[in-house]
Amino acid sequence: MKDVLVQESREDIKGKLAPNFDGRFCYFRGLDGKPERTKPGKKILYSTGQRVIAESTIIEVEEDYLRFDPLTPVSRPNPASPKAKGLRYVDAGDCGKYDIKIMGIEHSYRNTHKLVRGILEKRPQARNDRDLLKHIIWTKAQDLDLNDSSEFQERIEPGYIHNVANQIQLQNCAYPPTDPETLRSMFKHSSKVNRHFQDFEDYVTSAVQFYDREDMGGVAKKINSAFSFSSSSSFSDSAGIDMEEVKEKIRQTV
Repeated sequence: MKDVLVQESREDIKGKLAPNFDGRFCYFRGLDGKPERTKPGKKILYSTGQRVIAESTIIEVEEDYLRFDPLTPVSRPNPASPKAKGLRYVDAGDCGKYDIKIMGIEHSYRNTHKLVRGILEKRPQARNDRDLLKHIIWTKAQDLDLNDSSEFQERIEPGYIHNVANQIQLQNCAYPPTDPETLRSMFKHSSKVNRHFQDFEDYVTSAVQFYDREDMGGVAKKINSAFSFSSSSSFSDSAGIDMEEVKEKIRQTV
């Protein structure tokens, strides 16, 4: 059984997006007989002709219509050339969910987690800047005009992007911040990181080891030299701020 690809105008597609749709289900009508090559549970992809910008799951297949959940926005290449009228049977897995051009090279990613990881890998600036990471996703991978209020509403939830990036950079310590202050701030404000690292020293060590493995010795040295740690795992930064002294002053004022 196959997924289906349908071509419609961008405005017609937007009307079926979950935030805009005021009903329970959406329909694709005008079928010439019951489609025999798809079934409930398969994907329906909506394309502008240039790219797929929305998708959903088929709920019901009848003689003259397909019923499906309201669409969710995506940005992906067409798995096949869509018909100007009617549907085309395709395999949705033949292309990634998001495609994005980075440094002139086209990359395709099957889900949001892989997209975020790919951007962190290929755009080092995004490792230190959550706003830049989100902007790249919305404007480059989702192809949205953030000055258009209707398109602004279609962006991937910013909190979700933040959580995915935290999982990659903090929990897995992959492509962590290259800026020491950002590294420390991210660790300080993560509520889940203590499950994965004993303390900040452990996280810094993991970050240094990651960049050593990536043959980025300059970055590893920069991070390593920004902090010094005592045997009791307290730390002070290169500006001479001793955290144990800070803790002691706090205790004295309580």
